[in-house]
Amino acid sequence: MLPDLVELRGRYSRWRRAFRRRLVERTVLRRLTVRDTVLAQLSESGTLLYRECGQGNFFTDPADFSVGGALVWRGEWDPQLVERACAILDAAGHFRAGQVFVNIGANIGVQVVSALRGGRFARAVAFEPEPANAALLVRNLAANALADRVVVERVALGDRPGSAYLRLHPRNKGAHSINLWPSRDGRDSIEVPVERGDAALARLAVLPGDIGLILIDVEGYEPEVMEGLEEVMASRVPLVIEFAPERYAPVSFRRFLDLLNRYYGQVCPLDTATPEPRPVSALAEIRNQIDVLIY
Repeated sequence: MLPDLVELRGRYSRWRRAFRRRLVERTVLRRLTVRDTVLAQLSESGTLLYRECGQGNFFTDPADFSVGGALVWRGEWDPQLVERACAILDAAGHFRAGQVFVNIGANIGVQVVSALRGGRFARAVAFEPEPANAALLVRNLAANALADRVVVERVALGDRPGSAYLRLHPRNKGAHSINLWPSRDGRDSIEVPVERGDAALARLAVLPGDIGLILIDVEGYEPEVMEGLEEVMASRVPLVIEFAPERYAPVSFRRFLDLLNRYYGQVCPLDTATPEPRPVSALAEIRNQIDVLIY
């Protein structure tokens, strides 16, 4: 075959592949109902998606359209959250490298992996009560060669030991909630064990002075989690909290604010371009969900 003809046929094959890819992206993948149906079917068959990205290597559930979807389609999920908090603490003289990172509501481990890969922490403790998320968390720690540096606890934390019903979101695997139904159509729930945070950390021989930062993201259950962490708060361990006042019952919200004002001095919103510390009392003025650093 003549060299020019070989080159021509090669160019045609490459153009045809590129055209098919653009056609699929425009006519199929942009139709969310088609894409969601395919991904839900993959999830039901037990298939996982795998993505290598800047934050690490992650297995995800195809039916998870929040954290998992962001990793698959964008290659990241809130990549600077922990690092921004650590940089603020460092500048304020409130951070010591080489301590323990504690993640309450760890989901599939994205922030645990980011924290340890960032080099500021020596090890981590991850609390995740939902079995499928916890299984992916363990798998993702292994995928990033971090399994020996993280203790995974498959329990929820709250204000008293016992058990609770975790209400499941059918599409957002990070939105499962103990005290709220996370979606209109989701009606499945599972019973999960609950411990007080102070007791759980003591059981693991993690002292308040060992902890460099606690990240809490529990979909509206933050007040109850904090009531079980009073010994930790008394040591003024820095906190990053997904603060969502619209989700809190009035009585719980008042107790939550009272605890934070009792033990901490400053709060710094992390969702702004130039975060500025404010008195912790300013939390009472926040109305919308926001990630905050409290120290």
